[in-house]
Amino acid sequence: MDEPTHAQESRFWDHVADWILGCEDPGQSALTQAEIDAWLAQLRDDAGRPQSH
Repeated sequence: MDEPTHAQESRFWDHVADWILGCEDPGQSALTQAEIDAWLAQLRDDAGRPQSH
């Protein structure tokens, strides 16, 4: 994979992979495009926030 071009890009794609791999029921109802867009927007927003530990 290429080097990330944006801050937190690797973390964002880690979240995407975790979500995909975490889908337990492949027969579950499909998400709408609006639900997918909202979920991805939330991940982008979360990736841009400083981490609190």
